[in-house]
Formats: sequence, C-alpha cells, structure tokens
Amino acid sequence: MTETVSDTPGIMQDKSSQGRDPDSLLPRSPDKPLPQFKADRWGFPALLILALAMATISWQKWADLIVDYGQQVYIPWQLSQGEVLYKDLTYLHGPLSAYLHAFLFQVFGVGIMTLAWFNLGLTLALTGIIFYLTKGFADRLTAYLASLAYLGAFAFGQYALGGNYNFVCAYVYELSHGIILSLLAFLILASYLKQNSNSKLIGIGLLTGLIYLTKPEVFLATTSGLAFGLCWGIKNSKPKSRPQSIILFLMSALIPPILFLIYFSIHMSTHEAAKAILSPWLNIFNSQLTTLPLYEWVMGFNDPFGNLWKMFLYGGTFVLVYAGLILINNRYPTEKAFQFPIVILLGMSWGGICVFAFYSFLNFLELARPWPLLVLAFGLYLAYKSWSTGKRLSSRDIGLLSFILFAFVLTFKMILNFHIYHYGFALALPATLALIILVTHHIPQWVQNHSENPWFMRAAGSALLIIFIGSHTVFSYRIYEFKGLSVGSPRDLILDYHDFVNPRGQIMNAALQFIENNFSRGENFITLPDSIMLNYLARRKHPIKDTILSPPLWKIAGDAGVLKQLEEASSPYIVFVDREFPYFGEKHFGKDYGNETFLWVQSHYELIQQFGPTPFTGQGFGIQIYKLKISTSSNDQT
Repeated sequence: MTETVSDTPGIMQDKSSQGRDPDSLLPRSPDKPLPQFKADRWGFPALLILALAMATISWQKWADLIVDYGQQVYIPWQLSQGEVLYKDLTYLHGPLSAYLHAFLFQVFGVGIMTLAWFNLGLTLALTGIIFYLTKGFADRLTAYLASLAYLGAFAFGQYALGGNYNFVCAYVYELSHGIILSLLAFLILASYLKQNSNSKLIGIGLLTGLIYLTKPEVFLATTSGLAFGLCWGIKNSKPKSRPQSIILFLMSALIPPILFLIYFSIHMSTHEAAKAILSPWLNIFNSQLTTLPLYEWVMGFNDPFGNLWKMFLYGGTFVLVYAGLILINNRYPTEKAFQFPIVILLGMSWGGICVFAFYSFLNFLELARPWPLLVLAFGLYLAYKSWSTGKRLSSRDIGLLSFILFAFVLTFKMILNFHIYHYGFALALPATLALIILVTHHIPQWVQNHSENPWFMRAAGSALLIIFIGSHTVFSYRIYEFKGLSVGSPRDLILDYHDFVNPRGQIMNAALQFIENNFSRGENFITLPDSIMLNYLARRKHPIKDTILSPPLWKIAGDAGVLKQLEEASSPYIVFVDREFPYFGEKHFGKDYGNETFLWVQSHYELIQQFGPTPFTGQGFGIQIYKLKISTSSNDQT
C-alpha cells in the first residue's frame, strides 16, 4: 500500500506526488466558472482579419527614414561584412538583435524587407504567445481580446509622425525582441509551475540569458517576475532537488552571455570583451544620458505634479466607469429575462455618456496614464484575496502574480508619463495585457462571487476594450495615410511622407541619385550628425566608429573624440543631414553642440551640392554634400 500524508484537510497526498501539478494538492478555489462566450466562432477570424488589415495599411511604412532605424539596418549590414560590434562600431544596446539580423542578411541577403519579413513572423509568433499566456491566466475570451489588442494597438501602431515604434521596424530591436523573449519565458514559467521539469527550467534560464543581451530595463523587469515565480516553483519541488534546480537555472542563464564573451574575446582583449558585455548597463548609470530632457519626459519627471494629476484623473475615470457598470449590474441582475432589455439600454446609455466624456474632455492617447497604479492594485488584490480566504495560491495565481510583477517593474521607465505610443509600444504591452485579464475576467469573477450574474460585466468590459482597440487602429490608419512616397530600392523600399507633409523623402531620393552618379565606386562618406540611413541606402560605409552622433552620443565621445575620428578617417566626403534635437536640449548641430566639428568640416571640406534648405538653420529638411579640399588632402598625405 502506498503511504500517504495529509497537509491539507480533506486531501490525501501521495509522497510520490512531488513534482506533479501543485494545484492538485490544493483545496478547490471558491471561484465559480465564469459564463463562456463562444469566442472561437469570431475570435480566430477577427485575429486573422485584423492582422491582414494592419499589415496592409502599414506595408513598408513601418520604418522612419531619418530617425534611429538607419542604425538598425546599417550595423547588421556591417557585421555581415566582418565588422565586430563595440570594437568597430559603437552601440549602446545589447548585441543579440544586431547579430541575429546580421545572420539573416548573410543567409537571405541584405535588405530592409529581410528584417521586415522576419519580424512580421515574430509578430505572428508573439500573437500566439499572448493568446496562450492569457488563456492560461484567464480563458479563451480574454485570450482573443488580448491578442486583438496587441495586433490593433501595439504591433503596427503609429501615433506620431515619427515611425519605428512598432514590432516590425522597431527603433531599437533589442526592446521588441526583449519583450517577445520575456513573454515566452513567462509562458514556459506558467507550465513549469504546474509541473516541474528540468527541460522547462533550462528553457527559462536560456531565455533569461538572451534577454540580458537585449535591454537592461527589460532584463530587470523579467528577472523580478521570474524570480518570484521560480522561488515558488522550486520551493514546491523535492527538497533534495532544489539546489540542483537553482544551479541548473543559473548555468543555463549564463550560457548566452558567456558565448558572446568568448566571441568578443577572440576579436579584442578579455577586458574589452567584458566591458562590451556590460556596456548597456554602464550606459544606464551615465548621468550625462539619464538627465537629458527626453528621458525626463519619458519618465514624467519634467512635470511630476502635472503628470501625477493626469494619472489620478484618468485612474479616477476608470474607477467611475466601472462603478457605474457594477451599479447597473447589481440593480438589474440579468438572470431575470424581462429585465435583460433594461440592462442593455442602461449599459448603452452609460457607454454613450462615457464615450461623450471621453471625446470631450479626455485624450484617448493618454488613457494608459493610470496603468501602473491599476496593475499594482490588481497584484495587491490577488495577494489580499489569497490572504483573506486563507487559501494557498495556486500555480495559476503564482504565474499571474509573477507576470504582474514583471509588468509593473517595466512601467518604471515611464512611471509618471505612462503611454502606449513612443516607447510604450513595447513597454506598455505587458501592463495592458494584465489589465485586460482584470477587466474581462477578474472583475466579472468578483461580481459573480458576490452573488451577481457576471454576464453584463463581461460584455461591458469586452465592449470597452474593443472601443479602445478600434480607436487606436483608426488613429494609426490616419497617420499611415500620409505616407506613400517611395524611397530606396525594392529590397530597401520605405514609403515615407508625401511631399505636402514633409519633403524629406524627395530630398533623400535626390541625394541618393547624386551619390550614385558622382561618387566613384568604393568612395565612402561620413554622415553628420545622425542619419546613417543615407549610408545604408547608398551602400556606402561610414568610415568612423560612431554611426550616430546625436547629442547623447556626442556627450560620450566629445568634440575632441569626434574630431580625432574625422582626421584619422580623412573621408573623401562628409554629408550634413538636417536633424533637430529639442528633446535632447540641444536643437541644432554646429550651434548648440558640435561647434568645433562643424567649423573643422567647413575649413577642410568644400560644399559641392545642396538639396533643400540649408541644414541646421530651422528652415526645413535639407542635405549638404561636402568634398575634401584638394589642398587639405595633399597636406594630410604629406
């Protein structure tokens, strides 16, 4: 006979059950199953239609022609040609995405569409990850709505005239790839919590190591959530296997960074290789970067009291809307058939009032302001619910709490100015998924536990969410309508803004044509201060290590460092491309920063062609092409 012990009243436990689903050892949850909609009838078709629609309206419009994205294609191109990151090319982020894309260029050919097709595949994969992750935390209805929210508001979003803030052509792929890897890690964690497995633990460890090679803020948030979940999972494993589990996870997590360390050590000293692996972390502690106006705006510290007011204003609006819905649900319970039309009428009236107030007084792009507070409240509610009922948390609850902790820590970078545009296209996604679980599952569950029919609350929450998704989808569509001017070759085609919006696409085309017709084969050029896309589209190397020289990078390199690189490169051409940086506190190159470099170029190079207005004068986008003076070139050679 098998010996049994009982730790929980009414539950006879087998000693051999160690490592099985921990939920099977717990008392049943007092929560009743929620009423289910037949979501499969509309869910998958809706996902497919929305994915195709968003891909169609945004096709080849994802990237920004001037800002940021040039580095995301230029660096992999150079790596595929044999250059080494951090040694030959300055980069402020982890190496994972750059080397992954370099591999794709080597296999499938260099081209923006090579990266676009790959990341479209990742977008579809992430849709599946989100579906199964949220389904495990809630149910199929929630999973379909969460996937719709990702496709409609995040994956292809465009909420400003600047591009790059989407999952197809991200301004920094390390951010989007880090989020994808993190959500996959939490999906595997949810499975690990139900049934301990060394293979799952190794998978989580490897993903953690890969996430380290992306962006520090993503790694910090992910490890915070994973640590909470893994501690619970390892605690519920066999006591003798706990040290082994910890070592297995840590060793797995170290494998990706160590492999990159070995690779860099082949091309540079061990000290420099270690510094390369740590460089993204060193940058986040650089006070010259963290005090820039852009990052103060992103975090909301530029106007803390004003941003706090908005956070509580939008948070109060959320509470008011749901208080009204709960009041309607309690006053007219929908189990009485004759009251059903009354509930629908009241719900529609309340919805109309909310929509009117929303469009009259609130900005829908600011709806995410209270997300950090709401996510925190959701996590505290789950913890309190367990404590107040005296029930141990199930593996499902632990997995959800781990995910909520991850989502909450990730909000810190935008803590007082939370939004889903700009950096929020990736940073706000986990918090949004957590709140979708709250409004479509846990609030209706709470209503049901208090002897009320949750049908109306589920329908109301789903309807509000669909309005949220639809509003963002329509806004992106209207922005994408402004784009349609072709720039670059078919493999590198970018559809930029029409001339009546911004003439930069036409000017870039003219500059590319001039370079093609007048530069000798193999003649390269330096682009200042920050438009490496021109080098990439022209397939001309940027002869200095710093591929971007915007004010933050200038603070690191300094005028003396940049001048030294320019003198050593002795590039036959230097190209000025107009960029303004008011969000960095230094608007114009040559006036607000880089003055010595600007004057050095003027004295050593002569202007041979100009397209559009004179750059850095505030008159509009323009490009100037300078050629090294013959006398200067001769003196340098002498």
